[in-house]
Amino acid sequence: MGIFSGANAIKPASTNNKEREDFPFFKPGQRHLRIRRALLRKSTNESSRNFKQWMIIVEFDVVAHISGDEQASGKVIEVLQRDPDGDLTKAGGHAMGRIQSLIAAACGMDTVGEDALAAIFPVPDEGKFGEAEELAGLEVVGVTTAFEMKTGGTFAPTVYQAIGDEVPF
Repeated sequence: MGIFSGANAIKPASTNNKEREDFPFFKPGQRHLRIRRALLRKSTNESSRNFKQWMIIVEFDVVAHISGDEQASGKVIEVLQRDPDGDLTKAGGHAMGRIQSLIAAACGMDTVGEDALAAIFPVPDEGKFGEAEELAGLEVVGVTTAFEMKTGGTFAPTVYQAIGDEVPF
């Protein structure tokens, strides 16, 4: 058995969501979600425009499908892009807004500012993950909508709505 055995049965990776059965991100639809884990880390992909930018990765289990394709799980990655002066870029601001909606929905908070985010997401050491353990097990409704981008790709952000009023901390 060679190092590349099994390659003939694998489809090349594609950015087209419709071609990937194992696509790890949410497809358009509405789902009742349970947070499996949420992490804060810096991007390590040197070929990405987001290299060394902070990102929040949230992995979910699907409790129930409300609409859209069925998925057992999925994840979202929100990159908190900043410009050279340290300010959030427009895309970074949109990502921050989606993270704030997740925290507000999951924790029953009205507003989510810097202090709340800093309390939830510990800043990790270089090259490591900061895990937001308080979020594990909390539930939200996620609404994912797809948009065609100017570059020809598809962007499918998820926004969140509350299910209950339980505050874990």
